[in-house]
Amino acid sequence: MNLNQLSPYVGLAFTSPNGDVTQALYVREWSSLGTVIIIMWDMLLLFNDEYVHIWRAPSFALKWIYLFTRYFPLLFQSISYYLLTHALPPPPISVSICLAWTLAHIVSTRIMMAVMEGVLMLRVYALYSKSTTVGWFLVALFLMQRVIAIGVAVRVPKNVQFDEICRAKGKRTDTIVLGGGILFTQAVIWTMTVAKRKVGMESRSNSRFWNYHTTLCSRGLFLWFQSQLAGLLSICRD
Repeated sequence: MNLNQLSPYVGLAFTSPNGDVTQALYVREWSSLGTVIIIMWDMLLLFNDEYVHIWRAPSFALKWIYLFTRYFPLLFQSISYYLLTHALPPPPISVSICLAWTLAHIVSTRIMMAVMEGVLMLRVYALYSKSTTVGWFLVALFLMQRVIAIGVAVRVPKNVQFDEICRAKGKRTDTIVLGGGILFTQAVIWTMTVAKRKVGMESRSNSRFWNYHTTLCSRGLFLWFQSQLAGLLSICRD
């Protein structure tokens, strides 16, 4: 089976001045499929450990949070691939569909980030003996990130333009602000975690559990952001 049989875009006429629209559509399809395969492969590699430490564990909040962060990316990327290959209309694609498509990716990414940051902040809160001061600081940090994310999402319709295949072009300011906020939050979380662990405030059993949970979640989150980066690169243009 060749590329012509796999893609619905062969033979279409485009108006993009770059002349690379067909190639961009191929890249989008194959990067989406590749993401699904990589996520499934990673799940298979770790399934034995996951079964022992997660699936067989009693039901509690952190278990279900983990399962969400682990399997939501696969669900979203599978739906995304299906829509790309079966439901997305041929170019030129309307601005409303492009906007909905872009916002769906933004919202899904922010949900994943919010859940992961929440888990890591709960760990920091526990490390600092549930200090009220630390708790309020982390709540403020968490809310700051959500406000930034909502602000950026609200500005998308005004600041982003799309071509006929939903490739986006917009101001870089919002991207810089959002990225800077994420980096700042992660720096604070991990600095506080490392500083407290150095003085041995975490029990051995609790440490093993949190380390396992955060390692698997971080690995899943890393794959998720890789997939989102690939998707954004395929829909963005200079």
